[in-house]
Amino acid sequence: MGNVGSVQTFLGDNALTTGTGGATLAEGGDGTKTVADSEVRRDRIDLGSTTALGQITFTQHGQDVRITGSGIALLVLGETVPTMQDAANFLF
Repeated sequence: MGNVGSVQTFLGDNALTTGTGGATLAEGGDGTKTVADSEVRRDRIDLGSTTALGQITFTQHGQDVRITGSGIALLVLGETVPTMQDAANFLF
């Protein structure tokens, strides 16, 4: 992974594990994408045409958070809904 500002695009049912340093995570293609080892408020998720938090839904699934919306299906491992519901986690 690169530093903040790099973009990783998911295609299909893929998983992305972030390394040290910040990263920008991008959603694209079909299927649920899984994000592991992310750093809240440092790694940023680009949801494409989504322009506000109000356009996406956050659901707690055990120790993980499912993020859904128009064409979006992400599972962020090891996080909570209150932590993920922060605009600093996304590019709008």
